[in-house]
Amino acid sequence: MSARAVFNRLAGALTLVTLCGATSVALAQSAQTQIKPLSGDLANYDYPYPVQNYDFTSQRDQVHMTYMDVQPLTANGKVALLLHGKNFCSDYWQSTIQHLTRAGYRVIAPDQIGFCKSSKPENYQYSLAQLAENTHALLDSLQVNQVTVIGHSMGGMLAMRYALMYPKSIDKLVLVDPIGLEDWLAKGVPYQTIDQWYAHTRKTDFASIKAYQMANYFGGQWNDDFAKWAKVQAGMYKGPDADKVAWAAAKTYDMIMTQPVVHQLEDIHVPTTLIIGQADTTAVGKNFATERVQKTLGNYRKLGAEAADAIPDATLIRLPGLGHLPQIQAPDQFFPALDQALGIQGTAPAGAGSTAPATPASVPAAASSASAPAASAAKPASDSQNDKALNQVMEHNATDRTMDQFGHMPAASSSAAPASTPATPSSGG
Repeated sequence: MSARAVFNRLAGALTLVTLCGATSVALAQSAQTQIKPLSGDLANYDYPYPVQNYDFTSQRDQVHMTYMDVQPLTANGKVALLLHGKNFCSDYWQSTIQHLTRAGYRVIAPDQIGFCKSSKPENYQYSLAQLAENTHALLDSLQVNQVTVIGHSMGGMLAMRYALMYPKSIDKLVLVDPIGLEDWLAKGVPYQTIDQWYAHTRKTDFASIKAYQMANYFGGQWNDDFAKWAKVQAGMYKGPDADKVAWAAAKTYDMIMTQPVVHQLEDIHVPTTLIIGQADTTAVGKNFATERVQKTLGNYRKLGAEAADAIPDATLIRLPGLGHLPQIQAPDQFFPALDQALGIQGTAPAGAGSTAPATPASVPAAASSASAPAASAAKPASDSQNDKALNQVMEHNATDRTMDQFGHMPAASSSAAPASTPATPSSGG
């Protein structure tokens, strides 16, 4: 082949790469332009059920908590309290609310102070204890004395703090892929100032949210159901109150990093079920740590088992192959697990207790090896294979230096920016 022919081929390949890159940028920009700007209080965004406001004074500010209070058609006398994650509003519980109300539960789903339709006071000192106190005051105002608490991600971390503060008010505690099962700072993640969190958070857009969630929440998959919730967050960061939203987000990230609950798990004295997606690798601030530390973070297969062992009256339900958001990613697997956790009859997970990797498997945390051989003795080959795959994912995460604006590591290289390009912000945790 002549030198000219080689040159022409290389030039053609370079042109194709350039065009592909330009197309990717154009698609990302197009996706962002299609996002509807939303106000910081989501006044121009409707929830699936009517919302109400609980008005109160906190830290010398007049604030309100917005919440949904959904009644069942046929009541079973029980109330479920749903606590949302860091990057979501209470409306993402929509299908869970439908499921629970069909089972007879009254469902109360608030937006915490600093999030979504609720107030975002600029000078608020956020703490998990304060959010728990606010939530308890909301329930008092509704004359609700006993609840089943279901918390996801940050909501799971908050639910644990709530259980520590108000154990007598809780019938059951359900933790869905909660964060806070490890102390990131104690494990070696460097502290980030609120200003640093704010700088990262201010870069959020739909493309970054999608990239992060595809990699960490949904195993590389994406569809309209997943995009629906990402668009809400992206809309707030594109709206007129983006600065206020980002500042509240930064302060609540500081709250999460500096107020661990993992050291008090043995003090949780309510019946608890952990529902854990076994492919979850979420760890707040992971990218700020050294590669050695990164390898130790976000192993939910291990963290879930350790938490279930630490909490005195706990049961672990494993969801093989699922990530951080099982109620959205695979409701057909999540709802049977939730029914099992709540003791709802008639819809127990098919094959519960078996070793089939496609079905939820529950293990009483305090069971001995004699009473729970499938969990602690004869580990099935499928679990061993899953462990190996998870370790490979964690090894990759620890060496991939691409970060989102919250210091999370993408779980798949396909969504990571090249090392030579600036880090692309995305929606973590």
